[in-house]
Amino acid sequence: MAQYKIIADSSCELPAQYSNDERISLIPFRIEIDGVPLRDGSDINTKSLLERIVDSKTFTSSACPSPDVFYNSIAEGDQKRVYIITISAKLSGCYLSAMIAKKLYEDAHDDKEIFVIDSKNLAGAEGQLAILALELEEKGVSGEEIKKSLTNLRDHMRSVIIMNDLEAVYKNIRLDKIKDIVEKATNIKSVLIRENKDENEDTPKICLKESFSQMVDNLAATLKDASEQTKIFITHCNNLIDAERLRDMLMEKTGLKNIFIMSASGFNSLLTDNGGLIVSF
Repeated sequence: MAQYKIIADSSCELPAQYSNDERISLIPFRIEIDGVPLRDGSDINTKSLLERIVDSKTFTSSACPSPDVFYNSIAEGDQKRVYIITISAKLSGCYLSAMIAKKLYEDAHDDKEIFVIDSKNLAGAEGQLAILALELEEKGVSGEEIKKSLTNLRDHMRSVIIMNDLEAVYKNIRLDKIKDIVEKATNIKSVLIRENKDENEDTPKICLKESFSQMVDNLAATLKDASEQTKIFITHCNNLIDAERLRDMLMEKTGLKNIFIMSASGFNSLLTDNGGLIVSF
């Protein structure tokens, strides 16, 4: 058994080869629609989820894992080092919850080294941090050096939330939080694709408005100095066609090859809406 463990919340998106990796544990968000709780996970149907949100009579809410859940995940197993990677603290209370669990565990035990990092991001950015921790551990890098490397990668990660449908977002209590992210964060931005739609249509001020090709050009410009090792994670919400289209266009414009496509978790679908994408690099 590995001497380390990586814990993340269910916003963390990972390529398929890591889906059953015992070294990585994903703790689910809880989503509530009209008083009915749902547990986020790989088996959640995001299309059905978003349809239920649109038809709901109340705002949709979500809850991060409690400190007890993080505590139990830390305690499970005899690993000596535990890395906890959370979604941006601006989007959720996960980071605070994980920090409380870390303190509670350390107050009662001294058998594990626990490192909690706020990704200041979401989705594929969390996934890239998890994979980096795994790769460095497998190389035998010291815990302190791994912490430095994770912090450095975190500080250089960027994500773009790309939307083309806002129907469920209007019914989602996270609308105000998305606005807050766009206004205050420098590492996450939101883009609304406005192709073949009425330009006079009222749009909430949560997104920049771009065509798909403009969006790709802007991403390519951001990546112009990227190294060949740069990874790009594309998360799609019921929109594999555009995810593959984006991958192919980015490959052509940037020459980068390490581009991975994943389906959105239930929580991330609340942020992208149906047909949306999240690009993390």
